[in-house]
Amino acid sequence: MIPIIKNNYKVFGLENGPTAALIWLIHGAGGDMLHFETVVPTLTQAGYRILLNDVRFHGKSQPESSGEYPFLFNDVERDMDLILQEVKQQHYANNRIQLFLGGLSMGSMISLIYAANKTRQQKWDQDQIDLKGIILLAAGIPYLEVYRNGWDLFRTRQVTKEQFEFARSSITVSSITEYGQNHAKRAIDQVSNHALYECLVAISEFLPSPTPVLQAKPYIPLTTVPILLIIPDQDPYTRIEMEELHKINLERGIRSHLNIIENSGHLVTLDQGLQVGIQTRDFCQSCL
Repeated sequence: MIPIIKNNYKVFGLENGPTAALIWLIHGAGGDMLHFETVVPTLTQAGYRILLNDVRFHGKSQPESSGEYPFLFNDVERDMDLILQEVKQQHYANNRIQLFLGGLSMGSMISLIYAANKTRQQKWDQDQIDLKGIILLAAGIPYLEVYRNGWDLFRTRQVTKEQFEFARSSITVSSITEYGQNHAKRAIDQVSNHALYECLVAISEFLPSPTPVLQAKPYIPLTTVPILLIIPDQDPYTRIEMEELHKINLERGIRSHLNIIENSGHLVTLDQGLQVGIQTRDFCQSCL
């Protein structure tokens, strides 16, 4: 059963007018849209509109009826279709949307998978929506086969209660600033244990490990539009696969930018929101 969700979202920078490019940023597991609050001002001041939303079971995007439900990326994509349709009707009537899509951690994964859907791309052409670029922040790369410690346990649902609690607490401390950790705790406290567990299981299904006997499959990028890869300097785990994606993109002639932000942990938007905003602004300007 798919629960009815009241999608919580907001468009910032409406003062920039209906021809302004739209940057849609999606938060990570256990987060919410406020994780981008220090990123938004730089982008709106540069003339962009910013779309933020709470992913289902996070923040204020909660089911209308109580219960424990699965977390599926397909459901998240359907939520996003509805949000984008409403934003187009309300704020871009009779105008094309020049869309940049991206996010933090899980939000990056969602943006890549969402943008890769061929049927959706055809509908965007009909609805006058042009995908101009992808922005990945501290991202796990869907379908890329690299070794990732612990994710196999979520994929096989063999995580112990102690291991889950460690994973939950690790999200909070993956920011290196007091401001960031306070925001991370505030957001994750709104997510039930069941919802977060199902969320992590769903993520794990897109993060395969190489088979010991078989050679890793060649990775085919999910999109060929320009891509920005932002790596926090104190997040060694996602750095490996983001650098690998950057290498693959360049080999395939895909325009790929890789930037490292100093003094930041995995929750880079909470640690260095201004720098994320600046690098995102510069990338988007280069694509228009």
